[in-house]
Amino acid sequence: LLEDVAPSRPHDERRRLACAFAELRARHETGSLAYPFSMRECAAVARHLELYGSEDEGVGDALANVLAHDAYAPQRAMVAAVFEAHGFEGVADKLQRKLDGIVPSMAYEVEYTSIKGSGGASVPRTGLNAPKFGKVDPSGNPHVGGNTWAGGSGGSDTAGLGGRGGPYRLWDGKHVPHQVSDEAKAEVSEAAKAEGRRQAQIAHKQRLEEIEGMTENE
Repeated sequence: LLEDVAPSRPHDERRRLACAFAELRARHETGSLAYPFSMRECAAVARHLELYGSEDEGVGDALANVLAHDAYAPQRAMVAAVFEAHGFEGVADKLQRKLDGIVPSMAYEVEYTSIKGSGGASVPRTGLNAPKFGKVDPSGNPHVGGNTWAGGSGGSDTAGLGGRGGPYRLWDGKHVPHQVSDEAKAEVSEAAKAEGRRQAQIAHKQRLEEIEGMTENE
């Protein structure tokens, strides 16, 4: 695939690029990287090298272009270290110089304002226990502030919107969301956050498998 995408690039460079992305994917599967790097990103870097390799600074520029959406991610150093280990010298320095420039240099106060179509503020009606998907309500009724139903909002523990402590966001596409306060969110323990991330990674992997297993008609 990389030979088709970047035929003019050296064979050894394409091989090392494939190995680096394979290691990133492996690190995601073991839980040390949140983002599931795939052949899509690998091909994007190779394509950038093919088109602009003679004009920029190689893999460092290509990675900065592809990973710009993750400019603020704390795991960027790990990504750079993987490429350095596979012989792409100077990647860490290039990523720092190119991506740090788009990070805001000052902090801002953020004020949340309800807009049309928003359900407004929510005060959770239950305490915090542990992240979970929640039960599916076949009636499709809205659920606000609780910790039982999946797809609710402004509650605790379950997958939904605007709440706290749930493993990931989930919306039924119909009911307006409600939002808990930042103070309520701060009550979620670090252990619960870690468990939520673990469950989210499992759900994400399952969803990718579902997508990749689809038939052409689907």
